[in-house]
Amino acid sequence: MQNQITATTRKIVNEAKFVNVDIDSIVQVCSNISAEDMLSASSNLNSFKWKEEEAVWIIFLFNCINFSYWPDKGNSKWGFMESQGSSALFKAIEYAVKSGAIKLDATWISKINRDQFEKILGEDKGLPMIDERLMNLLIAGQVLDSKYNGSPINLIKKVKNNAAELADELAYNFSFFCDVGKYNGFDVWFLKRAQLMSKMLKDYFNGEGVGCFEDIDKLTLFADYRLPQILNTLGILVYSTNLEEKLSNEVEILSGSPEEIEIRAATVQAGELMKLELAKKIPSITCANIDTFLWLKSRNLESRLPHHRTRTIYY
Repeated sequence: MQNQITATTRKIVNEAKFVNVDIDSIVQVCSNISAEDMLSASSNLNSFKWKEEEAVWIIFLFNCINFSYWPDKGNSKWGFMESQGSSALFKAIEYAVKSGAIKLDATWISKINRDQFEKILGEDKGLPMIDERLMNLLIAGQVLDSKYNGSPINLIKKVKNNAAELADELAYNFSFFCDVGKYNGFDVWFLKRAQLMSKMLKDYFNGEGVGCFEDIDKLTLFADYRLPQILNTLGILVYSTNLEEKLSNEVEILSGSPEEIEIRAATVQAGELMKLELAKKIPSITCANIDTFLWLKSRNLESRLPHHRTRTIYY
C-alpha cells in the first residue's frame, strides 16, 4: 500500500485547487536541519519500562484510539496528568495498565463498556468522540481474538517485522485503520495510524526484537492535523485565500471534503520532497524521522494559522 499512498497523493497534489507545495521553501527549511536534530527525534511517549508484550499492547491500544483531540469552540483541550492530546491519551493508557483498570486481554477489551473506558480517561470529561474510540476498542478485541490468538504481538510476528506489511495488515483487518479518502471519486490512501504503529514500536525497542523494522524507510509522512499546520508555518504548504480564511476563522473542514484531502495529500508529498532534499546530507533519512521531527517542532513553534479542524477517527 505504500506505493498507493505516494502515487495517489501525488495525483491529488498535481490536480489541487486549494493547496500548493512550495519547493523553494523545502530547500530553505532543509538547509537549516542538522542530521543530529533529525535522527534524534523520537516518538517514544512511554512513562514506564514495560515487558515486551505489555509494551506492544499499550502501543497497539493507543493507535486504535489516537485521533481528534481538538476541542469544540468554548471548551478546553482534554488532558490527563498535566499532559494534553495524544501524549495525555498515551499516559492515561499506561496508568490504566499499571493500576489494572485495563486488562491486556483481547476478550476483556472486546467487552469493555463506556464506564470502564471513561474511568481510564480520568476526571477530565472533555475528550471528543468517546463512542467512536470505544467502538474501536471493541472491534480490536474481537479481531485479535479471532485472527491473532488474542494478542497484538502475534500480529507483529505474522508480518515478520515488516513495517509496510504491518500497515497493510492493520488496514485490511481493522476497519478503523483503513484510512482511505475519496477525491472526485478517486481513492486516496493515507493510513496515518496504521503506519505510526511500526514507528512507535521501533522507537520504544530501539530498533531491536519486536521493534526491528528494517523497511521503515518505506513509510510516508503520517498525515494528521498538526503536520500541515507546521508545514504551513514553515512556508512549505501554501493555501488558497478561501481555505486560509476558513482556517483563520476555525471553520470546520468536513471529513472527505476536497480541502481536507488536498491538505493531507500535500502533507504526504511535502514529506517525500523533504526526504529527497535531506538525503543529500543525511543518506539514512526517512519520512518517519521527518514526521517525528516536525511533530515535536510544532509543539514549540508559534503557528501561523490554526490547524484544520476535521472530526474523524483517522487522525
